[in-house]
Amino acid sequence: MVTVSSADAAGLKLPVLLTAPRDPLSVGEANRQLDRLNIPWRFGAIARAQVLARVPARGGAADTAAPSTRAFDGTPVRLRYPLVYSPGGAGGKPATAPDTIATAGGTPWVVAGDGYVLMGSPIDPDATDLPLGAAFVPWVLEALARRLGDDGRLIEAVPGQTVTGMRGVTGLERPDGSLLPVSGDRLTVPGQAGVYFLRRQANRTGALVVNGEPSESDLAGLGPDTSGAPALLAGIVKGKDVVAIATASAWQKSVFSRAAGQALLLPFLALALVALMAEAWISGR
Repeated sequence: MVTVSSADAAGLKLPVLLTAPRDPLSVGEANRQLDRLNIPWRFGAIARAQVLARVPARGGAADTAAPSTRAFDGTPVRLRYPLVYSPGGAGGKPATAPDTIATAGGTPWVVAGDGYVLMGSPIDPDATDLPLGAAFVPWVLEALARRLGDDGRLIEAVPGQTVTGMRGVTGLERPDGSLLPVSGDRLTVPGQAGVYFLRRQANRTGALVVNGEPSESDLAGLGPDTSGAPALLAGIVKGKDVVAIATASAWQKSVFSRAAGQALLLPFLALALVALMAEAWISGR
């Protein structure tokens, strides 16, 4: 179960989605709670000047389709506590490197790590327009599922395609059970078709279904001119002889003649003759 709460609440346990407290006087208790949970961030001094939130670019460009980009990028923030990275708290060094999801005024505003998502503002329209945006709820659902729990995603793709939104996925389990390490937010789809399980450490969190290229299932004919068919098909069907057949009747005749193979009548007659001769020889002794 994931807890969604203000960071100053008592009795919190991971996994959690935490926001800054509404009361500035509660920031001290909120920071002590973060220390007890071994979350390597602390709330800094309050800032009230309005700024716009920004989503850090990944791989040179922001992923405009990502839920975090749609929710945060360009969102006005009027009250915030800049988040300060502070590893080495009560629980020691964090298990995984933290991830800055969004910044405000050039400093981390929304961050995530192993078992937590932390926001530097309270969810209050006076502090930020974030809860008023249509993309906020989809982002919360995405954060609860992908970052803090098993989301059971099903992704369909074709070989060679680039799939984004893989942050939090640590490996790709191949159909044969072997593991392909994954790092970063992007993944190049393997060339072999099949079902690949998304792994977060030892847990399966979804599946990547790799289908063949759509062109492989194109059953359209080559047209009335089949003169170039053998050369075209020979490039697709490796290691086999290619024969082009122009009409349906000729195709049926070719298929059935090849399927019939060598007749078995003569071998059976020879076997029966040998059996009769053997029987006559045995009975005459």
